[in-house]
Amino acid sequence: DWGAMSEAAQLAGVGETSVSWLDAGSNRVIPDISKTYKKRSLLGTFNVSTFTPFLKWFDHYNCTHRRFQIFSVITGDLSKIISSSHNCHDFCQAGILKLGALGAHFTRKKALGRDYTLMYSNGLTPVNSSDPEVHKDIVRFYTYIWRNKDYINENFGNCHDVSKDLAKSGQKYYYYNGEQYFATTPVPPYLDYCYANIAIPPKTQVDFSSMYCMIRDEEERGY
Repeated sequence: DWGAMSEAAQLAGVGETSVSWLDAGSNRVIPDISKTYKKRSLLGTFNVSTFTPFLKWFDHYNCTHRRFQIFSVITGDLSKIISSSHNCHDFCQAGILKLGALGAHFTRKKALGRDYTLMYSNGLTPVNSSDPEVHKDIVRFYTYIWRNKDYINENFGNCHDVSKDLAKSGQKYYYYNGEQYFATTPVPPYLDYCYANIAIPPKTQVDFSSMYCMIRDEEERGY
């Protein structure tokens, strides 16, 4: 998504009045994927009576999740996801839960993890991007991201620092969910890169309180 943000900011920075998003997403089936990935994790088993309705769900998911979003917006106390990311990890998690609901038998006892990119916030407020003043502020936000893109792309720590500086400056953040812009003011630790175990049936909820986070956990240790 940083790439999409950067492109939007670049357009804004050269005098364009529109912000374009390059965040289309789709699901693909790759027949020879096993030749690429040698290591596999066995989760369980299912039969044809489970797989047939799963394919219908897959098609519906593909049609209703047409955008890419790397960030999940979460409350500062980790108690609630305000807006979810949309990426390959989210599809895998949703697919596992759907297979479980359809009767798949999961046998894996060992935890299986995934990563999350989190934006900490106390809420998202919808804004009218057609309003000239709001539009100007949206452009201002993405232009700042664009001007710092090389620094941001070096590592995630730099991404966090830019986020922190923006929040302290009083500049509103803008979050696009594929249909509408939302204004938000991130709260400490602003942006984070985290690792948590996925929910494998019979579990259906991710326990965010037990996840490891790059920024939050290091700050708590005083690094």
